[in-house]
Amino acid sequence: MKLALIRLVVIGAPLFLGLVEVWHFESLPFDSEGNLGPFTRYRVLAPVIDQWLIIHLVQVPLLALVGLGVYLVVRELNSIAAIIARVSMVVFVVFYTVLDAVAGIAIGVLVRDTKELPVSQQNAIEGAIESLWNNPVVGNVSLFSWTGALAWIIGVISAAVGIRMAGAPRGPVALMILAALIFGMSHASPNGPIGMACLVAAFIWLEFFPDSTRTPAENQKPDQSGEKEAITNMASGTASPTKEMPIRKRRRNRRRK
Repeated sequence: MKLALIRLVVIGAPLFLGLVEVWHFESLPFDSEGNLGPFTRYRVLAPVIDQWLIIHLVQVPLLALVGLGVYLVVRELNSIAAIIARVSMVVFVVFYTVLDAVAGIAIGVLVRDTKELPVSQQNAIEGAIESLWNNPVVGNVSLFSWTGALAWIIGVISAAVGIRMAGAPRGPVALMILAALIFGMSHASPNGPIGMACLVAAFIWLEFFPDSTRTPAENQKPDQSGEKEAITNMASGTASPTKEMPIRKRRRNRRRK
Protein backbone atom coordinates (compact mmCIF):
# COMPACT_ATOMS: atom_id res chain seq x y z
CA MET A 1 0.00 0.00 0.00
CA LYS A 2 2.80 2.41 0.90
CA LEU A 3 4.63 1.63 -2.35
CA ALA A 4 1.45 2.25 -4.36
CA LEU A 5 0.93 5.64 -2.69
CA ILE A 6 4.54 6.66 -3.36
CA ARG A 7 4.24 5.68 -7.01
CA LEU A 8 0.96 7.60 -7.24
CA VAL A 9 2.73 10.74 -6.04
CA VAL A 10 6.00 10.29 -7.94
CA ILE A 11 4.43 9.32 -11.27
CA GLY A 12 0.77 10.31 -10.98
CA ALA A 13 1.24 13.92 -9.84
CA PRO A 14 3.38 15.10 -12.80
CA LEU A 15 1.16 13.11 -15.17
CA PHE A 16 -2.01 14.87 -14.00
CA LEU A 17 -0.28 18.25 -13.82
CA GLY A 18 0.94 17.87 -17.40
CA LEU A 19 -2.60 17.11 -18.55
CA VAL A 20 -3.94 20.16 -16.69
CA GLU A 21 -1.27 22.40 -18.19
CA VAL A 22 -2.46 21.54 -21.71
CA TRP A 23 -5.35 23.98 -21.07
CA HIS A 24 -3.16 26.61 -19.40
CA PHE A 25 -3.17 29.31 -22.06
CA GLU A 26 -4.50 32.82 -22.65
CA SER A 27 -6.74 34.31 -25.30
CA LEU A 28 -6.17 37.15 -27.76
CA PRO A 29 -7.82 40.37 -26.52
CA PHE A 30 -10.48 40.83 -29.20
CA ASP A 31 -13.25 43.27 -28.35
CA SER A 32 -16.97 42.79 -29.02
CA GLU A 33 -16.54 44.06 -32.58
CA GLY A 34 -13.69 41.68 -33.40
CA ASN A 35 -10.91 44.23 -33.11
CA LEU A 36 -7.64 43.28 -31.43
CA GLY A 37 -7.26 45.54 -28.43
CA PRO A 38 -4.45 46.19 -25.92
CA PHE A 39 -2.87 43.18 -24.22
CA THR A 40 -3.93 43.94 -20.65
CA ARG A 41 -4.28 41.14 -18.13
CA TYR A 42 -8.02 41.67 -17.90
CA ARG A 43 -8.57 41.54 -21.65
CA VAL A 44 -6.55 38.36 -22.25
CA LEU A 45 -8.10 36.49 -19.30
CA ALA A 46 -11.73 37.61 -19.48
CA PRO A 47 -12.76 35.23 -22.32
CA VAL A 48 -11.21 32.17 -20.58
CA ILE A 49 -11.53 33.20 -16.94
CA ASP A 50 -13.52 30.17 -15.73
CA GLN A 51 -10.99 27.83 -17.31
CA TRP A 52 -8.13 29.90 -15.84
CA LEU A 53 -9.54 29.68 -12.30
CA ILE A 54 -10.21 25.94 -12.45
CA ILE A 55 -6.70 25.26 -13.74
CA HIS A 56 -5.02 27.25 -10.97
CA LEU A 57 -7.22 25.86 -8.21
CA VAL A 58 -6.20 22.34 -9.31
CA GLN A 59 -2.63 23.32 -10.12
CA VAL A 60 -1.67 24.53 -6.63
CA PRO A 61 -1.97 21.13 -4.88
CA LEU A 62 -0.55 19.31 -7.92
CA LEU A 63 2.58 21.49 -7.90
CA ALA A 64 3.08 20.63 -4.23
CA LEU A 65 2.70 16.91 -5.01
CA VAL A 66 5.16 17.11 -7.91
CA GLY A 67 7.71 18.75 -5.61
CA LEU A 68 7.05 16.02 -3.05
CA GLY A 69 7.57 13.40 -5.76
CA VAL A 70 11.04 14.71 -6.63
CA TYR A 71 11.81 14.85 -2.91
CA LEU A 72 10.77 11.20 -2.48
CA VAL A 73 12.98 10.04 -5.34
CA VAL A 74 16.12 11.23 -3.53
CA ARG A 75 14.98 11.05 0.08
CA GLU A 76 17.20 8.02 0.87
CA LEU A 77 20.31 9.44 -0.81
CA ASN A 78 22.94 11.22 1.28
CA SER A 79 25.03 12.91 -1.41
CA ILE A 80 25.37 16.70 -1.52
CA ALA A 81 23.36 16.75 -4.76
CA ALA A 82 20.47 14.88 -3.12
CA ILE A 83 20.47 17.23 -0.13
CA ILE A 84 20.39 20.26 -2.44
CA ALA A 85 17.50 18.66 -4.33
CA ARG A 86 15.45 18.13 -1.18
CA VAL A 87 15.99 21.67 0.09
CA SER A 88 15.26 23.15 -3.34
CA MET A 89 11.96 21.28 -3.62
CA VAL A 90 10.79 22.79 -0.34
CA VAL A 91 11.69 26.27 -1.61
CA PHE A 92 9.98 25.56 -4.95
CA VAL A 93 6.71 24.47 -3.34
CA VAL A 94 6.58 27.45 -0.97
CA PHE A 95 7.34 30.16 -3.53
CA TYR A 96 5.41 28.66 -6.43
CA THR A 97 2.32 28.18 -4.26
CA VAL A 98 2.36 31.87 -3.33
CA LEU A 99 2.91 32.82 -6.98
CA ASP A 100 -0.06 30.75 -8.16
CA ALA A 101 -2.25 31.97 -5.31
CA VAL A 102 -1.67 35.61 -6.32
CA ALA A 103 -0.99 35.65 -10.08
CA GLY A 104 -3.34 32.76 -10.75
CA ILE A 105 -6.22 32.59 -8.27
CA ALA A 106 -6.41 36.14 -6.88
CA ILE A 107 -6.12 37.81 -10.28
CA GLY A 108 -8.55 35.27 -11.71
CA VAL A 109 -11.17 36.14 -9.10
CA LEU A 110 -10.69 39.87 -9.76
CA VAL A 111 -11.10 39.38 -13.52
CA ARG A 112 -14.21 37.23 -13.07
CA ASP A 113 -15.85 39.76 -10.73
CA THR A 114 -14.88 42.70 -12.95
CA LYS A 115 -16.75 41.14 -15.88
CA GLU A 116 -19.99 41.57 -13.93
CA LEU A 117 -19.47 45.30 -13.42
CA PRO A 118 -20.72 48.05 -15.73
CA VAL A 119 -18.22 49.13 -18.38
CA SER A 120 -17.85 52.51 -16.67
CA GLN A 121 -16.47 50.80 -13.55
CA GLN A 122 -14.28 48.24 -15.26
CA ASN A 123 -11.45 50.60 -16.18
CA ALA A 124 -10.50 51.30 -12.56
CA ILE A 125 -10.43 47.60 -11.67
CA GLU A 126 -8.42 46.78 -14.80
CA GLY A 127 -5.70 49.10 -13.56
CA ALA A 128 -5.59 47.32 -10.19
CA ILE A 129 -5.38 43.93 -11.93
CA GLU A 130 -2.53 45.10 -14.13
CA SER A 131 -0.70 46.51 -11.12
CA LEU A 132 -1.00 43.23 -9.19
CA TRP A 133 0.10 41.20 -12.22
CA ASN A 134 3.25 43.34 -12.57
CA ASN A 135 4.00 43.48 -8.84
CA PRO A 136 7.78 42.99 -8.41
CA VAL A 137 7.38 40.77 -5.34
CA VAL A 138 4.44 38.43 -6.04
CA GLY A 139 3.49 39.21 -9.65
CA ASN A 140 3.94 37.08 -12.75
CA VAL A 141 7.60 38.10 -13.27
CA SER A 142 8.75 38.83 -9.75
CA LEU A 143 10.90 37.79 -6.81
CA PHE A 144 8.63 34.86 -6.02
CA SER A 145 8.34 33.64 -9.61
CA TRP A 146 12.10 33.76 -10.22
CA THR A 147 12.88 32.13 -6.87
CA GLY A 148 10.37 29.34 -7.46
CA ALA A 149 11.57 28.68 -11.02
CA LEU A 150 15.24 28.72 -9.99
CA ALA A 151 14.55 26.37 -7.08
CA TRP A 152 12.80 23.99 -9.49
CA ILE A 153 15.69 23.99 -11.96
CA ILE A 154 18.35 23.54 -9.28
CA GLY A 155 16.32 20.93 -7.42
CA VAL A 156 15.47 18.66 -10.33
CA ILE A 157 18.96 18.87 -11.87
CA SER A 158 20.48 18.11 -8.46
CA ALA A 159 18.12 15.13 -8.11
CA ALA A 160 19.24 13.91 -11.53
CA VAL A 161 22.89 14.22 -10.50
CA GLY A 162 22.15 12.43 -7.24
CA ILE A 163 20.52 9.40 -8.83
CA ARG A 164 23.25 9.27 -11.48
CA MET A 165 25.86 9.10 -8.71
CA ALA A 166 23.81 6.26 -7.22
CA GLY A 167 24.04 4.28 -10.46
CA ALA A 168 20.97 5.31 -12.48
CA PRO A 169 21.24 5.07 -16.29
CA ARG A 170 21.82 8.19 -18.38
CA GLY A 171 18.41 8.14 -20.08
CA PRO A 172 16.18 9.11 -17.14
CA VAL A 173 18.85 11.50 -15.87
CA ALA A 174 18.78 13.36 -19.22
CA LEU A 175 14.97 13.45 -19.16
CA MET A 176 14.98 14.95 -15.68
CA ILE A 177 17.39 17.68 -16.77
CA LEU A 178 15.13 18.48 -19.73
CA ALA A 179 12.12 18.61 -17.38
CA ALA A 180 14.00 21.00 -15.11
CA LEU A 181 14.86 23.43 -17.91
CA ILE A 182 11.63 23.28 -19.93
CA PHE A 183 9.22 23.55 -16.99
CA GLY A 184 11.48 26.08 -15.27
CA MET A 185 11.09 28.50 -18.19
CA SER A 186 7.28 28.37 -18.00
CA HIS A 187 4.60 26.08 -16.63
CA ALA A 188 2.00 27.21 -19.19
CA SER A 189 1.35 25.31 -22.43
CA PRO A 190 3.38 24.04 -24.25
CA ASN A 191 6.29 24.09 -21.76
CA GLY A 192 4.27 22.70 -18.87
CA PRO A 193 2.98 19.56 -20.59
CA ILE A 194 6.35 18.86 -22.26
CA GLY A 195 8.30 19.32 -19.02
CA MET A 196 5.95 17.06 -17.05
CA ALA A 197 6.01 14.45 -19.83
CA CYS A 198 9.82 14.30 -19.53
CA LEU A 199 9.55 13.94 -15.75
CA VAL A 200 6.95 11.17 -15.96
CA ALA A 201 9.01 9.30 -18.54
CA ALA A 202 12.11 9.58 -16.34
CA PHE A 203 10.34 8.26 -13.24
CA ILE A 204 8.67 5.39 -15.12
CA TRP A 205 12.06 4.49 -16.59
CA LEU A 206 13.68 4.49 -13.14
CA GLU A 207 10.89 2.51 -11.53
CA PHE A 208 10.13 -0.14 -14.12
CA PHE A 209 13.01 -0.26 -16.65
CA PRO A 210 16.25 0.50 -14.78
CA ASP A 211 18.27 -2.07 -16.78
CA SER A 212 16.99 -1.21 -20.26
CA THR A 213 20.23 0.51 -21.36
CA ARG A 214 22.58 -2.27 -20.31
CA THR A 215 23.96 -4.96 -22.56
CA PRO A 216 23.04 -8.64 -21.92
CA ALA A 217 26.61 -9.31 -20.78
CA GLU A 218 26.39 -6.58 -18.15
CA ASN A 219 23.10 -7.92 -16.83
CA GLN A 220 24.67 -11.34 -16.31
CA LYS A 221 27.46 -10.07 -14.05
CA PRO A 222 26.79 -11.21 -10.47
CA ASP A 223 28.22 -8.06 -8.89
CA GLN A 224 25.60 -5.90 -10.63
CA SER A 225 22.83 -7.11 -8.31
CA GLY A 226 23.31 -4.41 -5.72
CA GLU A 227 23.20 -1.64 -8.31
CA LYS A 228 20.21 -3.20 -10.02
CA GLU A 229 18.26 -3.34 -6.77
CA ALA A 230 19.22 0.22 -5.88
CA ILE A 231 18.09 1.70 -9.20
CA THR A 232 14.92 -0.40 -9.38
CA ASN A 233 13.75 0.77 -5.98
CA MET A 234 15.01 4.35 -6.21
CA ALA A 235 11.74 6.04 -7.06
CA SER A 236 9.68 3.90 -4.71
CA GLY A 237 12.08 4.45 -1.85
CA THR A 238 12.33 0.79 -0.86
CA ALA A 239 16.13 0.83 -1.02
CA SER A 240 18.85 3.27 -0.03
CA PRO A 241 21.50 3.29 -2.79
CA THR A 242 23.92 5.66 -1.14
CA LYS A 243 22.89 5.70 2.48
CA GLU A 244 26.29 6.22 4.08
CA MET A 245 27.72 3.57 1.76
CA PRO A 246 28.25 3.99 -2.01
CA ILE A 247 27.34 1.14 -4.33
CA ARG A 248 30.95 0.29 -5.16
CA LYS A 249 31.84 0.06 -1.48
CA ARG A 250 28.96 -2.31 -0.90
CA ARG A 251 30.27 -4.54 -3.70
CA ARG A 252 33.74 -4.71 -2.10
CA ASN A 253 32.20 -5.69 1.23
CA ARG A 254 30.41 -8.60 -0.49
CA ARG A 255 33.71 -9.83 -2.00
CA ARG A 256 35.44 -9.76 1.39
CA LYS A 257 32.72 -11.93 2.86
